[in-house]
Amino acid sequence: MKRIRAGEIAATVIVVATGWAVSRNRPNNIGLWASIIISAIFVAGYEFQVAHPSKVDGTVKPEKPASDAGSWLKPWPVTS
Repeated sequence: MKRIRAGEIAATVIVVATGWAVSRNRPNNIGLWASIIISAIFVAGYEFQVAHPSKVDGTVKPEKPASDAGSWLKPWPVTS
């Protein structure tokens, strides 16, 4: 969970810094405001997804076991 939030912070800093840099060369601050709004939407989306994880509905393929090295080379068995 801490890694997800650290990623959100890093992404927000990068996006807002880019918006600030773009705004420095323009007569208005639209780039800065756009980057702040975009970052807020992304952070809200990430937080919503963390609070409401996807549910398994039976149609999702199971994850590959970590101990079965090289099994990704073989086709998945068909199950009904």
